Amino acid sequence: MAPRRVDDTRPSSAPPLNRVSKSVSAKPKRRPGRPFKFPRRDSSQSQSSRSPLSVLSASSAGAPPIRRRALSRLEALPVEVIEKIFLYSLNPNLPRASPVLAAALSREHVYNLLIILALWNDPMTTDPLSPAMVAMLTPLEEYVPLNWDARGKLQDSIFRCRWCTMQRVRDQVPQIVNLTLHRFWINTGLEMDPEQRAALDRFMKREDMATLSFTAKRGTIDRLADGIKPEYPGQNYDQPCPAPPPGPHEYKLVIEPNVLIYIKSTKGFGLTLRPAIELQEFPSNLLRGSNTGFSAEDVAFLELLRLCSNHRQWDERDFPRHLTSTKVDRMALHQGVRNAIRSQNLDALTSLLKIDQFVYDYQVREESEENILPYTIPSDHFVTVTRVGRSNPRLNLAFFETLVRASAESIPTNSLEVTQWTVDNIHLAEQNPTQYRETNGNFARWLSNFILRLPLFIERKAEFSQSLFRHGELDLSKYEGRRYFEEVLQPRNEQMLYWMAESSFHPEEFWLEPNKVSKQDV
Repeated sequence: MAPRRVDDTRPSSAPPLNRVSKSVSAKPKRRPGRPFKFPRRDSSQSQSSRSPLSVLSASSAGAPPIRRRALSRLEALPVEVIEKIFLYSLNPNLPRASPVLAAALSREHVYNLLIILALWNDPMTTDPLSPAMVAMLTPLEEYVPLNWDARGKLQDSIFRCRWCTMQRVRDQVPQIVNLTLHRFWINTGLEMDPEQRAALDRFMKREDMATLSFTAKRGTIDRLADGIKPEYPGQNYDQPCPAPPPGPHEYKLVIEPNVLIYIKSTKGFGLTLRPAIELQEFPSNLLRGSNTGFSAEDVAFLELLRLCSNHRQWDERDFPRHLTSTKVDRMALHQGVRNAIRSQNLDALTSLLKIDQFVYDYQVREESEENILPYTIPSDHFVTVTRVGRSNPRLNLAFFETLVRASAESIPTNSLEVTQWTVDNIHLAEQNPTQYRETNGNFARWLSNFILRLPLFIERKAEFSQSLFRHGELDLSKYEGRRYFEEVLQPRNEQMLYWMAESSFHPEEFWLEPNKVSKQDV
């Protein structure tokens, strides 16, 4: 018997795929043009039975199947081994090498560990890690402290990644604080009172923060702090630091949750001040903002980096002056200032100006031989405010006043836009004296007089070297400062004090974990 043809397996009543034929025996002629499509699969067939490769290859009849690329030897390794290779090398190009490696390294615990390694200022020491520190650095097995350059490169790399969000960084700041406490306090063999040790344990477990000051004695803390310059409240920094008095010493630990750790001797000399995170440079992409401005998360991220890296001035009566080594791309920052003004984001504007002023005053001016010029900003910022947001007089004044509070000496004295803005606000206050227009009018009158006197201040460098506002705080010893208080602030019952510590973002609020309750609170 002759073998049965494949075509004979189809029932005689079934029509051809392209059209209905009157004769079963006659083979239908195909019209020239587009080839036949594959018949659709039965809907009852499971979708999971279709492989992705077969779906991609079924584009046309007779087309050769697309073969999956063979994995390299590195890509074929287990995920755990790929993680160890990456954490050992910290090469940011490894996850960019292929989608397979990127998928293997896109894990939450890898993100968390990269943030810790980038922002933890751990000294270059050979002292071993305690079991608690090893647990916090899991899955890293062989930990080696990063030097300054390596940590800076890692920071720059992770801040460019989309996964490096404010929430992820915020969640790891307490871990970094606990690592610093272990390194500089717990692991130094200090002897603590049992009650204070129990309070410190509850704090480090994020159950309670009722006690933030602790004392201890003896230990090896002096050896671990080698190379850290002792700091003295009110000392003359032009003179060499005196040698600490002979020991043994008693030490005091002062903690501000998620902000800093300060260790000093009870005999008066400071030993070390460690911000919660070490920030080598503010990320430029965050300073600039996006095309649509700054989101609420962007502003919170800026404030988190600013406060948790302790970018603010300390009261020198209790703490040493804190200088910063953090760098700022001022061009990118002032692009962000213009962006904040155009998008009418007052919180972003205030945060950017605080960052810029602190870094300038505690780094640029300290390193400059001619320490006479005050902090200034581009004068075109004031012109931009006069062009944007005029429909909301209250908010428009807030923007202009914030720039004045940052640097009144930067107001342009020959700008037609600023002059017209001043005249308009005075005229509106006289024609229709509503509450907001009177407030704007009082400020505009003071501003007009100040602009007339500003060229004289600039000419007299001795007077110009002292800013009218110092870190947002009005200098009432100056004539213009007294006028500002009497004519602008007093009618609306306001004050302008030191603003570096002011923020809508409060780092101490995310120290306690909601799911942990101290035994004392039960």
